[in-house]
Amino acid sequence: MSNEHARAVLEQILATPEFAIHNLGKRISAFLLENMALGGKGVHADDILVIGGIVAMIAGLALLIYLLRSIVPFWRVMVKEAECETAPSELLIRPSSAALLKQADENTSRGEFRSALREIYLAALIELNNRSLIVYQAAKTNSEYLREIRLHAADAAANFHILATLFEHKWYGLESCSGEDVNQGKTLYAALAKGEENG
Repeated sequence: MSNEHARAVLEQILATPEFAIHNLGKRISAFLLENMALGGKGVHADDILVIGGIVAMIAGLALLIYLLRSIVPFWRVMVKEAECETAPSELLIRPSSAALLKQADENTSRGEFRSALREIYLAALIELNNRSLIVYQAAKTNSEYLREIRLHAADAAANFHILATLFEHKWYGLESCSGEDVNQGKTLYAALAKGEENG
C-alpha cells in the first residue's frame, strides 16, 4: 500500500461522522500555518494535518478516560445502593398499622383518596407481617406476598388479592380513586386483620 493510498484511506475514514474530530485537525493545521509560518520551513500542511489529528484524537481519548474514571465510581455506588435498597428499610422503624390507618383517615378527610388507599394497603402488609403470614420487604411484589399468604393462611389470600388489585389499579393510575374505594380497602383490611375469609 503506497503512502498516497494510505493517506486517501485515512482521509476517507476521518471524514466519517465518527471521526468528526478530523475538522478540528484541519483547523489546528490552518492555525499553525497562519500564525507560526511553518509552511515555508519544510513542514507541509498535510503533515500538520496528521499531527493535529493525532493530537486531537489523543485529547479525545484522554477526555474519554477522564470521564469514564469519574463516572465508574458513580456507577459502582449506584449498583451498591440498588443492591442494598431494601436493607435500610429493614433497619428503619416501620409505622404501626394503627398509625397508617390514622394517616389514611387524615388523607381521606382531605380528599386524598389515592394516598389513603396506599396507607391502608401498607397497614395490611404490616399487619400480615406482624402475624407472620408474610415477610415484609419493600422490594417484594404483590404476587410474592400472595404466594406467602397462600402458604400460611389460604383463607386470607382472596381478601389480600382483592386489596392488592384495588391498590394497584388506583395507585398506579389505571382508575380514579374515590371514597368508596377507600371504604372497600378498609373493609378488606379489617377482614385481613381478623383473619376472615372473603365472602
